[in-house]
Amino acid sequence: MPTLSIGTVETGLPGTTAIASITPSGDGYELNLTIPRGDTGPASE
Repeated sequence: MPTLSIGTVETGLPGTTAIASITPSGDGYELNLTIPRGDTGPASE
């Protein structure tokens, strides 16, 4: 049975599209993700 492992998880620029890719790796697959950074919230006092 093939395995799925997590490869890289990176933060992209705000407003960009999330990206996911799956590539063959050994006897399974590797999942790589790029997740865009969210907007900065208000500062708390």
